[in-house]
Amino acid sequence: MRRLPTLLALTLASVLAPAGVAVADHASTQGAGSDGSGQPVRRHPRDSNPHTWQTSDRIIGPDLPSAPSYARAAGRTKRRFQYDVRPGVRVSSYQETIGSRSLRYYVVRANWKDKGVGFQLAQPPKIDRVQTVRWMTHNTPHAIAGVNGDFFDIGETGAPLGLGVRNGQVEHGIDWGWNSAFWIDEAGNPHIGTVPMTITDPQRPKLGLTNLNSPQVRPGGIGVYDGRWGTTGGYLWTQRQRKHIAMAHVVDHKVVGFQKVYKAGQKITGRYLVARGQSAVDRLHRLRKGENIWFAASAAHNPRLAVTGSTILLRSGKVVATDNKELHPRTAIGIDPYHHWVFLLVVEGRQEFSDGYTEVEEARKLKQLGCKSALNFDGGGSTTLAALRDGDLRVLNSPSDGQQRKVGNALTVTYQRPHKKGKRRR
Repeated sequence: MRRLPTLLALTLASVLAPAGVAVADHASTQGAGSDGSGQPVRRHPRDSNPHTWQTSDRIIGPDLPSAPSYARAAGRTKRRFQYDVRPGVRVSSYQETIGSRSLRYYVVRANWKDKGVGFQLAQPPKIDRVQTVRWMTHNTPHAIAGVNGDFFDIGETGAPLGLGVRNGQVEHGIDWGWNSAFWIDEAGNPHIGTVPMTITDPQRPKLGLTNLNSPQVRPGGIGVYDGRWGTTGGYLWTQRQRKHIAMAHVVDHKVVGFQKVYKAGQKITGRYLVARGQSAVDRLHRLRKGENIWFAASAAHNPRLAVTGSTILLRSGKVVATDNKELHPRTAIGIDPYHHWVFLLVVEGRQEFSDGYTEVEEARKLKQLGCKSALNFDGGGSTTLAALRDGDLRVLNSPSDGQQRKVGNALTVTYQRPHKKGKRRR
């Protein structure tokens, strides 16, 4: 993965770890300042590289016990329940014991070759808002199960950090830096890999557009915000940077004005261009009031659906995750290309009955299930699985916050009953 420049790391660090968020908002309900084990909560520094973080809440999890490790110990696994949600989609839950460790996890297995089975990116009505996984799954047509998706900007804008493509349309994204994604191609086949985003004005290829509806604009870049975002973000769009910034307002593809900043909380009409850094400001000011400008956003591979995560766990059947230290609740997705299964893995953590997985353990579990590629989604208190059971859409796991956390987006499994072919008339 491409190494993040220091400035970008600082920017994304602020995205994931905003100031003024109380520990109680992101720790378990056992009390502010403690995690599920009752120990004081530790957090990664705000200026650290977010690729080293495990969850959006930035909490440093307890260490994996040194002996026995998951790699060497023979565990005992007991299935708690299993049922078919719809043809081609099965939900299972397991309790696992490894030495003194207790683990609980859930597996959703969906066959993308089964007629009627599909996937959809779910999100709140506006990108700068958050909602629970159950709410988003309920409001997605034909959804029968859903898990939390990308890392997101907790406590500030609420926006997902990376790329989101729905029905072939890029909803939000960054050109590079947070682009490890699960994506579906036009033929309906799933993939896991790097999916950069491009946003350009064909007449001005050197304008240097870097973000679309992102939590913050990349330093030295220019971001674009439209009505899908919500309300204007003001200085939140520039990570509270007030010097060397400029903003332009575009309505009906025409530049109608420039300002240092547009006040936060205003309804978005048209689009806003936000330049961060002197070079970006200089490029933006080459535009003139009344000038026409057109934008086109696209993602590599032209995906029908895409959602990003932090770390690719498996590549060509090999474990490429490297962190085998921190234990957390986990959400991940994997692909078994030979049997046409997509696996959603949800691991409980920060609770007495389940202490969570490391990233390496998460990767090994998905490999054990038969996956050849896998991606880590947001975890911690965000980890949530909602699925139909006995006719009701339920949250099946126990979120470590003690209740569902409102998150930036979700990945849902959908099912539409195939139409039966009519009988031929004689």
